[in-house]
Amino acid sequence: PVIICIGLIWLAESPRWLMQVGREEEAHVILLRMIPDEGRATEVQAEIKEVIDAETSNSYADVLCPKTKALSAALHISLGLAIAQQITGSEAVIYYTPEIMKQAGITDLASQLLWAMPVGAAKLAGELVSVPLLDKQGRRPMLLIGGSMQCVTLFFLSLSFLLSWGFASTLVFVASFMFFFEVSAPISWLVPNEVYSTGKRGKAQSAAVTVNRITSGTIALTFLSLTRALGVSGTFFLFCALAGAVTIWYAVVVIETKGMTLEEVTTVLGRGEKRFGTSVNAGDTYDSVIHQHDDVEQSEGKGREAEIGGHEGEETPETKY
Repeated sequence: PVIICIGLIWLAESPRWLMQVGREEEAHVILLRMIPDEGRATEVQAEIKEVIDAETSNSYADVLCPKTKALSAALHISLGLAIAQQITGSEAVIYYTPEIMKQAGITDLASQLLWAMPVGAAKLAGELVSVPLLDKQGRRPMLLIGGSMQCVTLFFLSLSFLLSWGFASTLVFVASFMFFFEVSAPISWLVPNEVYSTGKRGKAQSAAVTVNRITSGTIALTFLSLTRALGVSGTFFLFCALAGAVTIWYAVVVIETKGMTLEEVTTVLGRGEKRFGTSVNAGDTYDSVIHQHDDVEQSEGKGREAEIGGHEGEETPETKY
């Protein structure tokens, strides 16, 4: 906490917040520190002002009952990421690692707690890998890697119990699962902040946290009951299936927000751009996305003109005779 408090001395205010409270000159100075281009900084400031002026209300009703396509997509992504982060069973693995070790053949309590340490170390390693790569690789790639590898490790963890592969393989797969969980986990907190404006962000994030904790508690409270009903192997196979479904949802729904301003993200969500393929990929800028859309419209327009022109030049039965 002390280090965080000291670091706050150098933490600048948000330009968007400064503009909301009428401190536009300070906002421009901070924008220039972030975007060392006077023209681009001025353009971004104008976009921010336009969004702020367009916001008439920032209540929970506006967040949870969205009236625009962009806000509907933002809510879907935010709450979906909150659920997806926890539904693959990570909290159950953390809470019940000693019980899992017991099922794998380690009966001594001290040994169960001891072998829980590598699982925690793998979780920390995943965080250390994920955070530096978020801005280099983008949000979607990290989500897809984390989700798909959780599915793979949970599948082999299920087989480990089903085929009695032994304690060593169980430990490896549990630790691997926690590592890949942390590769994608931070994005569930990052992206909701990138798809909402300052006025709605706090309320949207609180809703996402609430849904996340409810999902986490549900998984943790039902884990032992699931193991009794489905067996340990069946329970992890269920989590494997959920991880696969989550990965597909990541690929179809979550857009790439790397390198985009809030105004650009809002425009992309409002246009309903494709969630996969070449429309919104890691590293794409807002301008390239919009230009793609415009190019498609222009090519379609030229196609229609050519088609009309072709019909005009054709001989109809009436003109032929």
